[in-house]
Amino acid sequence: MKNTVKRLLIGISIVAGMSAIATSPAHAVDFTFNNSNETNTYTGGSDGVFIGKDTTAAAKALSDGDASSNVELWYSSETPTANVGFTATEGNYSATVSSVTAADWNDFSSQWLNDLLNAYQPFQSVWNAFSGTTKSLITSYLPSLGMGDPNIGGFQFGENGGVQLQLIGHLDLKTKLLDQINALLKLPSALLPQSQRADLTNFKNALNAYQGQIAASEIAKVVTSGKTYYAYSFSAVASGITASDDGKSYSAIYNWSTPDYVAKVPPKSVPEPSVMLGLLSIAGVFVTQRQLKKAQT
Repeated sequence: MKNTVKRLLIGISIVAGMSAIATSPAHAVDFTFNNSNETNTYTGGSDGVFIGKDTTAAAKALSDGDASSNVELWYSSETPTANVGFTATEGNYSATVSSVTAADWNDFSSQWLNDLLNAYQPFQSVWNAFSGTTKSLITSYLPSLGMGDPNIGGFQFGENGGVQLQLIGHLDLKTKLLDQINALLKLPSALLPQSQRADLTNFKNALNAYQGQIAASEIAKVVTSGKTYYAYSFSAVASGITASDDGKSYSAIYNWSTPDYVAKVPPKSVPEPSVMLGLLSIAGVFVTQRQLKKAQT
């Protein structure tokens, strides 16, 4: 009987040990931050806490599967002067995600404006009526919108090395846009001629008349596989939470991915050969026990 129990315990320990090995991931994403002093981590939920300059907390927030826990890249102001962020690696895959500077805006501002107007068609006619100088004025102020210091709620590599991000922000930016226009309208006439003032007033009136939400994510710079992307979205999903400090931030989640991103297929739960051996050993114990009982009877 003692030998039977001993064999049974050995078999169980083999199965448990091998099962743990079989279910461990082949690769984990490694995060390296280029300036921890400009990172600020929020632990998630409406009662989360902020942890500054902590790369361990930041890496956890990026990979914990909870988009409400996030990392702000460049948090000392809303107008980054450098590309602060992290480099993620997994096996042979690598990607760098960072804040967006005024110089970066020069590379993609036209595309961003086109995408914004396509997402919110009622403003297309207003924009088309602007003079060239008004369009240039608004474009020059885009870096001041405070959208280049992204809060990254999640990072994943896909099957083929493509990248997916979750950016967390506001559900409605209408108030922020109105504040920016009002700031421009306060400029003296020497800096804001009457024709431009009229254009901006028309834009302000159109914003006030618009009944829907204006959703737009913050923007992250992503460099991977030798290509540079600017990650942003105008399609929001309500997060169900707000930040614990102001009760307003983090109300929306925006998903973005590179064109080649393919989501990973969850691994099937198939027993490893070593696990099967453990199961067979246990089965062997019970078979032997039954045979002995038959022989004794």
